[in-house]
Amino acid sequence: MSKNYLSINLILERYGFSRTTFFKIRKSGSFPNPVTPKNCSPRWSVSDLINWEAKNSDSGY
Repeated sequence: MSKNYLSINLILERYGFSRTTFFKIRKSGSFPNPVTPKNCSPRWSVSDLINWEAKNSDSGY
């Protein structure tokens, strides 16, 4: 898959989240939805993540 998408491990590394924190944020509904290609684990669009960062820059995420 393209470098325009990140795996969960790369997201955890990028933001310094634990898996537990990551899933809490996802459950809250504020985190972008992943793209799940056939026969592949979920990936998140870098552009969606950048937009999420901009919207949440003052929330501590």
